[in-house]
Amino acid sequence: MHIRKKWNRRDFIRAAGLSGIAGALLPFIPNLSSLGNAQTGGLKRLLLLTTGNGTVLDNWRSNGPGTPFNHNEALPELKGPILAPLNKYRENLLLLDGIDLTSVADLLYPPGGSYRGSQGVSHGHSGHSVLWTGRPGKKTQNEGRSYPQGPSLDQIFNDVKGENRKSIQSGIWKTKFLTTQQLGIYDSQGTPLTGEHDPQAIFDRIFTGGNTNNNEDPYRKARDKSGVNLLRNEIRRIRKQLPSDDKLLLDRHIDGLNQLETGFKDIGGICNLSGARPTPYDIDSLQKSFDDHTTLIASAFGCDQVRASSFVMAPENQWGAGGPLASLIPGFNRSIHGASHHVYDDMNALTLMTGYQNFMAQQFTNILDKLAAENVLDETLVVWGMGMGSGNHTNRNTPFVLFQGNNGEMKTNRYIQYGNFSVNTGFAPHGGETNNNLLVSILHALGMPEVKNVGPTEIQNGVGTSVLCNPDGTGLDDSLFGGAA
Repeated sequence: MHIRKKWNRRDFIRAAGLSGIAGALLPFIPNLSSLGNAQTGGLKRLLLLTTGNGTVLDNWRSNGPGTPFNHNEALPELKGPILAPLNKYRENLLLLDGIDLTSVADLLYPPGGSYRGSQGVSHGHSGHSVLWTGRPGKKTQNEGRSYPQGPSLDQIFNDVKGENRKSIQSGIWKTKFLTTQQLGIYDSQGTPLTGEHDPQAIFDRIFTGGNTNNNEDPYRKARDKSGVNLLRNEIRRIRKQLPSDDKLLLDRHIDGLNQLETGFKDIGGICNLSGARPTPYDIDSLQKSFDDHTTLIASAFGCDQVRASSFVMAPENQWGAGGPLASLIPGFNRSIHGASHHVYDDMNALTLMTGYQNFMAQQFTNILDKLAAENVLDETLVVWGMGMGSGNHTNRNTPFVLFQGNNGEMKTNRYIQYGNFSVNTGFAPHGGETNNNLLVSILHALGMPEVKNVGPTEIQNGVGTSVLCNPDGTGLDDSLFGGAA
C-alpha cells in the first residue's frame, strides 16, 4: 500500500512515532514543502520595513549626478542622495512613486471636492497603521485613535503560507504609546501586535522557546541528537510504504538528518545562528541594535523558523536632537520630526532628513546582504514603505521600494510613477494609485492569486465613492508583472 498525501514536518514526526520530541526536532528537520517546491521556485518569505516621518520626495526621486529615472524604464546606476546605497541590488528593485494611502487621504480631500479636515479619521503619522492594512482607524472620544479593525499584509501572508510558524514583529525603538502612530502590524482580528525592541527577547522566543539558558543546556543537545537517531530508523520503516517519487524526496530528508547529526555541536544544528545570543537592547548603541535585529531576521529566515517578519527601522513622531542617531547621521542636531516639517524652507532640515533616509537605505542594503549570506535572498520579498509622503503629514504619495528575489515573477529593475504628485500637491488627489491595490499585488507575487482585496474595496468620501481595490481583483498586476505603462 502506498501513501498518497502531502507530508509536512509534523506529519512526518507523527508517523515516525516521535511526537514526544517534536518540539525539539521540528526546527532542525528540513521542511518537506520547501523541498517539494524546489523545482518550481517562487517567493516564500516576506519582510516589511517601515520608516517614520516621511521623506524628502525630490531627493528620493533624484538620481543625483546619474541618469534621471524615467517611468517604466530600467533603473540607471543609483547615484541619488537617498537611494544610492541600494545600487548593488538595482536589478531586483522596483521603485514605486505615487502610491497613496487612499482610504485616509480621500476622506480628508476627496476627488472632485475640497479639503475637509480630519473628518474624525486618524491620519498623518497614523498612516503607519494604514500602510500595511489599507484600513483607516476612526478617532473616538475615549480612545483618541482606534485601530484599523483588520489584518496587516504580513499576517495575511503568514496565516496562509506560514504553515503555523511564528512571525517576527520588531522595532528599533521601544513602543511608548500604543496608538496608531506607533502600531502598524495587526492580526486577523485586527488586534495590534506590538513590535519587540529587544533582540535578545526575539532570539529567546524564536530559537529557544523562552529558555534563556538554551546555549548551555547539554541535556537538550543530547536528547535532540538521540531523537535524530530514532527518526532515521523510523524513516527506513516508512520508506517502504512510499511510491518511488516520494522515496526520492524522503532520501533528501535522510541527507538533511545526516547534516543535522554532524552539526549538533551548538544550538543551531544545521541552522546558522550567526553567533551567540545577542546582548540586551541598548538604545545608545543604535548601529549594534540594527545589526542584532537584522541578523536575527536573516537567521530566522535561514533556519526556516519564520516566513513573515516586520521591522520598524525608525518610529513615527520620535527621535529628538539628543537621540542615538546623532553619531550616525552627519548634521544631526535637531528632531527628525521637527525637521520633517521644514524640508522645503530650511536647508538644514532638508540635509538632516536626506541623511536620515540615506542611512535607512544603507540598513536596507545590509539586510539584503545578510539574507544573501543565509541563501534565502532568491526566495524573499522585502518591501520598504512609510506612512507619510513628506513632512506636511500628507498620506499622498508614500513611496515604496520593493526588492524581489530571483524566484519572483514581478518585472523588476524599473521605476514606476503613478499620477502626477508634486511637492505642492499636499493633500489633494493627483491620480495616484492606492496602497490597497499594491498590497493585493504583493500577495499575488507571494503565490496567493486568490486574494482580490486587502482592506475595504471602497469608501464613501463625503463627495462620492473612492474605489480602493480594482473590482476584478487584479491590483497593480498589469504594471508590476506585465510592465504595462
